Amino acid sequence: MRTFLIALLVLAAACGSSTGPTKAAPSAPVRQLSSGGDVSCAVTADSTAYCWGRGFGPRPVAWDAGAKFRWVSVTLAAGTGSYVCGVTGTKEVVCQGAALVDSTGSWNLGASPTVVANDTAVDTISAGGSHFCGVNSTHAIWCWGQYGAGVRGDSIAPAARDSVEVPSKVAGGISWADVAAGMDHTCGLASNGAVYCWGTATQVGVGDTLQYAQFDTTCGSSFGGSRPCAYAPLAVVGVPSSIRLATNGTTTCALTSSFTLWCWGYVGPTSGNAGQVPAAMPLSTVATTMTVGSLGGYCIISPAGDVYCGTLGSAPGLLQGGLKFTDVSAGSDHACGIGAGGLLFCWGQNSVGQLGVGDSTTRSLPAQVVIPLPGS
Repeated sequence: MRTFLIALLVLAAACGSSTGPTKAAPSAPVRQLSSGGDVSCAVTADSTAYCWGRGFGPRPVAWDAGAKFRWVSVTLAAGTGSYVCGVTGTKEVVCQGAALVDSTGSWNLGASPTVVANDTAVDTISAGGSHFCGVNSTHAIWCWGQYGAGVRGDSIAPAARDSVEVPSKVAGGISWADVAAGMDHTCGLASNGAVYCWGTATQVGVGDTLQYAQFDTTCGSSFGGSRPCAYAPLAVVGVPSSIRLATNGTTTCALTSSFTLWCWGYVGPTSGNAGQVPAAMPLSTVATTMTVGSLGGYCIISPAGDVYCGTLGSAPGLLQGGLKFTDVSAGSDHACGIGAGGLLFCWGQNSVGQLGVGDSTTRSLPAQVVIPLPGS
């Protein structure tokens, strides 16, 4: 609760301050970004991945130096710390993190980047609390890792699964455009704009509990069993046709084709509770992209490139500093955004260097993260 309140104070300060950011320093341009927990990672224009924060340090360091990445994903792990996963140029999946433990045993991803799949050929990756999912060129979703809450979506009852390490294909024969892996759930965006989710009931966004495997004692085994969950995709009714999904922790948001934002899932006993079924967020502007944090914060970007941040269920306020952004990603209590020319900026809590600026000072305004130039 204390961390959540601190995060709110940081967001409020960012929306109320008028001091501009410092002059931009030379930095390698960034084309893709992901934040989760106290860690952020980015892929540069030359396909090098850099990470910073807990376990990496207060300045960006090359992740899997020498490898070329098309995509990275960071998540708050189910225990402590974060998982980092990436997709290489040859479509191998590389991950780093603690052990995943399930009824069939454990799978230690290790303290350094390790190839965990080379037979799924996914284009993007989304790291969850204890599982990972990606979409391939045939619009199929493949998942691997823990399955006790039904998060792999392959329609197989959790107790019948035989390995946390072998990828499985999400059931239903749906053509998928995007996937977002959460703490104990997963959501997928179909090519026609429909949203589906599977996993733990309180996070899936489907209010009709009769659609879940309520009486399967193996369902929800990561919670000790006997928890309602779905281990195949359920349609999330009420969410308009969407173009993007974002999940962090136990909450999911969908950006609709009319540029509104709908969110659902449990984020804690606070005023930021999005509710277990989808609800529209009270935006003061349409959103071209969005992100949601694991502690109930969220940010959107307006068509003009302005960032607005706030807490779920309330209207977000304008982030001060005068910068324009093309993308934004939120962790537990910090956020980072890609600005003009691919320059990278972060703001929020900084106790373990998650802002990537070389110190542990909290900042309410965007501070530039300097990515080493090629050859430096």
